[in-house]
Amino acid sequence: MDAEDLPELLFFDTFSHEINEEINLDLVQFPRPVNVKEIRIIPLGARVEADFPGGVRLGATNPSKFSIDFFVNDLSRPGASTFEILGSFEYNQNDSIHVDCHPTEPGGRLIPTDGLVLRGWYTTITLAVYGSETKNITEQIASPPTSAISATTGVVQTPLEDEVKKEWPVETAVASVPTVEQPFSHPEIPEEKGKYHENQPENYQTSVDAEEKTEQPKDPRSYSDEGKRDDGDSSGRKVKSALEYDRERSYERFEDSRKRPKSPPRDSPRRPRSPEPLSASPNDSEEDTCKGHPIRVLDHGSTVDERPKAQRRTQSPSSTTGTPLESPAAIEEDICSSGEQFEPILSDEDIGDDDSADSQFDMDFECEEYAEEFTKTLNPFTVELQAYTPRTNKQLTKEFDAISWIIDKFHSRFSDELSWKRFSEMSYDCKENWVYSTEKIIQYLTSSYQWDRITVTPYMKALLEDEKKAECISEWIVAGLSYEAAMSQQTYKVRHLKAGVRLTEFLGCYENIFIMLVKKRKFDVFGALFSLLKQDFMAMSLQLLILRAISSLVDTKFGVEYFLGEGDNPTNRYCELLKLIEENPKICVKFALKSLVKKINLYESLLLIRDTTAKLFTESSGESLEDDTSLLSSCLGEVINAYTWDDKSYAQPKGLYPIVKKIEHVHDPIVHRGTSHGFHSYFRIHSFLESLVLLVTNSHAISVGLMAKALKMIVALVRNSSGLNYMAERITTTNLLHRCLLHEGAAGEDTYPNPGREIKSHRIALEIIYRMQTKYHLDAIAYVKGNEDELVEQLLGLHALLMTPGRCFVVSYLTMDSNIDVILSLINAQKKRYAEHPESGKCKSPVLNYAVDILDCVIRNCTNVAFLVDAGQSIVNVVKSHEIFESSVSAMLQEMAIYMKPLEIATIFSYNDVQSLCEVIKRSFDFFTTFPGDLITALRITRFLAIPETHGGGDRKI
Repeated sequence: MDAEDLPELLFFDTFSHEINEEINLDLVQFPRPVNVKEIRIIPLGARVEADFPGGVRLGATNPSKFSIDFFVNDLSRPGASTFEILGSFEYNQNDSIHVDCHPTEPGGRLIPTDGLVLRGWYTTITLAVYGSETKNITEQIASPPTSAISATTGVVQTPLEDEVKKEWPVETAVASVPTVEQPFSHPEIPEEKGKYHENQPENYQTSVDAEEKTEQPKDPRSYSDEGKRDDGDSSGRKVKSALEYDRERSYERFEDSRKRPKSPPRDSPRRPRSPEPLSASPNDSEEDTCKGHPIRVLDHGSTVDERPKAQRRTQSPSSTTGTPLESPAAIEEDICSSGEQFEPILSDEDIGDDDSADSQFDMDFECEEYAEEFTKTLNPFTVELQAYTPRTNKQLTKEFDAISWIIDKFHSRFSDELSWKRFSEMSYDCKENWVYSTEKIIQYLTSSYQWDRITVTPYMKALLEDEKKAECISEWIVAGLSYEAAMSQQTYKVRHLKAGVRLTEFLGCYENIFIMLVKKRKFDVFGALFSLLKQDFMAMSLQLLILRAISSLVDTKFGVEYFLGEGDNPTNRYCELLKLIEENPKICVKFALKSLVKKINLYESLLLIRDTTAKLFTESSGESLEDDTSLLSSCLGEVINAYTWDDKSYAQPKGLYPIVKKIEHVHDPIVHRGTSHGFHSYFRIHSFLESLVLLVTNSHAISVGLMAKALKMIVALVRNSSGLNYMAERITTTNLLHRCLLHEGAAGEDTYPNPGREIKSHRIALEIIYRMQTKYHLDAIAYVKGNEDELVEQLLGLHALLMTPGRCFVVSYLTMDSNIDVILSLINAQKKRYAEHPESGKCKSPVLNYAVDILDCVIRNCTNVAFLVDAGQSIVNVVKSHEIFESSVSAMLQEMAIYMKPLEIATIFSYNDVQSLCEVIKRSFDFFTTFPGDLITALRITRFLAIPETHGGGDRKI
């Protein structure tokens, strides 16, 4: 078979558009005439493996079904006013991704073309075009009589030489076609690139790859530079099977991630330019390196050979040689004769700006921006962080609807005998049902307690908009804190008090409810709680509940002011706290009382920070006063200690173990959330983040020690999940903060006097950006239900973050608290679907593929294995059921199983059974060169057990 008939990869790229409500057009331009024989559309999430650098890429076609038409510029009809249709196609990612362009009618012909136009209802499309270069266009054009050709050639031969050189600038093509060997040789024509590589020794490939690995690009995924793809040579590379590829991956599979280039949007005429195909540079474009080699599509993990079945063999260079021409003039004549009947498709800048070096640079710069947008690469210097705000929270809506229904049901049943002022005179049945109803409301409020208060506040306001319900809630709190009302029902008096105190704890933290109790009802809620606390023979568990309710009430600005005796309250409860501590109560009660005192002191420290920074940088025009800066530094140090290593002393314990004398709140998530809510309520009241921005912005006007404390506080916020929630709530200030740290918006000096501090501030800024962006995607994934396209979009964004230099920050956030459960839930959902419908077969899902890939990256790259204490068993259960999933996912889970093998020992995190951990390490030494996963995990667990966590940072240091 002639070499020209062998299909080759002519083009592989992705086009993306922001507009998804109208039909889109894209153009593939070839530098030389070609015959298009086959077109393949790569589905979203499908893995494409070929001999271009980087090895594997992901398809990005979206949506999953659409109609598309292909048109070509028919070079055999140079006078045609329109493009000729190549074919129409109904794309379906599950079963219809291939377009055969061979002629179907007898005697049909392939259309020689230099441009392929796409028109369809898509937003993003990944395209692979196969075909062959046409050596001589005149062979396919209906030729006029020989005499006419000769006469015409003789007349226009000389002028067309210059014209062809001007009209055919190969630099303007967006797709590079493998060069076909010429049937002649001439000393003035440089050697072909493909031939140049094929004649290299075997060790040349290794040297080139080594140079690529040591090169440090500005982004782990390379940008398209003047139309070139990633540099590299494909000769000598072997395409592995899907199983071999998955089983032989290592950490470097993420390090060598490359950016997929994207064609510009439809409204921009710019196109990336290709290098001259006859250039002798060793840096080939992606299409040149793919010449004659197969490309495989792993559709959500499965492997597909991307060459026609008839041509699945290695192509060898053509050995055909022709008679050399006698002079260069004859060569030029042949070029002119074959090219005079058509002209190439030229973009706007090729016509007017070819001679301008500046326009060439501008065009390449824009192409990089387009590629960056498509691959969701994060540019820290231009990013605008966003907080994900769901329209509605279905869980909170359901819970508050249930609370409203309970209140309505109780009042409709006992409306005739309700008299809150005479609660003790109400019927036994009514009082009993009140206790039951209150306990049910507390259950729903406990469930909503997992959310930040700023998230719950709109639902609480919606509930209180009904004046009847608002009055009812206040009446229930008053009745619940009444000692006489509780004593009126002997059977339920303890449950009555517990229900009333806990209802006050969950609702009193909202300022509108507190104001309604104090101002509208004229009810001294602190007086009622302290009265209960001082009752004789009050159980210690009830005393701790009362102190927790008081701690919740002082989370608001009005609550603290009322507690300190300001405004309408004549009693200073702070002094009353000190008196109770002097009475030397039980140790748990004493601890809770001291926590309240510290909390009030923290409130005053934050107030001083806000007032002092305003005085220094807004009222005094930045003029620093020594006493003020010293006070500011002292208060900021107290806040740092409270938020990092001393945070447990601000918590309210639930109880005390009677034997081991150990406070229980350490492992209680409700207590931990209550402490975090208190901190961030104070941060909001005193605009704490804004004060930190003022310090960072005026770094030139403050001392080195004060600036170091400000940076330390920022790090403490960023490395705490509730701190990130607070920063997401203040997203505008957070954007200003990271720009100041990067010196984008700093006032005054352009550089720090200390270069080391500047480097540290840059790193903190990057940590803010990557953690906040990860939080955005993870929150979106957790909230998205039923919209698979949006879910895939968010997973793609999260996956792209793992391919950036900020991977360590992304992995750290995913392993924080229970964030990894969001990814595990996606995998378990697919696992459940397979179990419920085994007859449907193992479906391929981009959601599953992305989720498993993200989980694999976390397990391989996470150095702090503390998250495995809680999530380890869930991950082990997932990897053990690998046979349920399709082959590529199963292979990846089997790799993870090696890393998770030490966690099969139930006591692996126990200090009492270190021997089993040592045995795992000894056994793993025999296989650490081939399968080091279990040894790596075992050593990480050893480090976790042996080296304590540093205060405030969350990172362990050796």
